[in-house]
Amino acid sequence: MAWHYVTTDAPGWTTPYSTDQTDNASEVWNKLMQAGWTENACAGVLGNFQHESYINPGQWEIGYNYSMNRGMGLGQWTPATKVSDFVGSTNHDAMANGDAQMNLLLSTPSQFASNINPDGTNTYYNESGLPYITSMAEYSQSTASIDLLTKVWCICWERPGAKYYHDSIGARISDATYWYNVFSGGPVPPGPEPPTPTPDDEFVVASLFMLDKVRYKR
Repeated sequence: MAWHYVTTDAPGWTTPYSTDQTDNASEVWNKLMQAGWTENACAGVLGNFQHESYINPGQWEIGYNYSMNRGMGLGQWTPATKVSDFVGSTNHDAMANGDAQMNLLLSTPSQFASNINPDGTNTYYNESGLPYITSMAEYSQSTASIDLLTKVWCICWERPGAKYYHDSIGARISDATYWYNVFSGGPVPPGPEPPTPTPDDEFVVASLFMLDKVRYKR
């Protein structure tokens, strides 16, 4: 399976979960899994990449005319020179290399800033109850929930403005959950269904319901 990309500084692949996005998401997932990451950690990255770039390695920050001082790529590295320096070229096609961008992610753990306090809070983003993760290595091995790991990756790696974070975090978590379900083989099965009432139980339930209707009628 090959990477897909379109070089653009306008909104790119805006159809959610398209074939191009799915193929690229598979590449991201497999690259991280091969590096030993947990499935929940992989999902947290993908949920953020979906929101940052539509999982398009050729996506430039929208509206800045391909400025090298702005964001670029799967994770919107800022400035874009982080990508051009790594691939050794400012050519847009060379910079849109998905494998190179994933290698950049894995080879620069310092991009992950420790922004979580030991008590599981973050004051800038006004978040609490977060797992205390201090490095990308710790993040990669975490089995915390997808919701929390999506937040941690956004806070410690993406680091958007606080308002943008709160405006977008719900969508990021939803996307992370979607990709987890696609690549892990499906959601965690729900708990057991309650037992089917016997005829006697149904009579009792119906009687109690009618009693409540009489009791609370005004």
